[in-house]
Amino acid sequence: MTRVACSGVIKRILAGTPNKDGWSFRGGGQDVTSDVLKAVKEFVGVGCTQVVTEDGKPVFEIEVRAIGVPK
Repeated sequence: MTRVACSGVIKRILAGTPNKDGWSFRGGGQDVTSDVLKAVKEFVGVGCTQVVTEDGKPVFEIEVRAIGVPK
């Protein structure tokens, strides 16, 4: 089963198969940070916000803003 997690030490999003300890990935995991952030941009939409809830209560929101034209 593949899992996704954020590494607090290197500030990257990793995906992979968890070790039996449940705290690390076999082979260290694969860095999917860029792919995840691009997917969030597509999900939320440029110029839009998405409210995130926990237990049915809003706890924060994600906003996507364009800051320039990519080269």
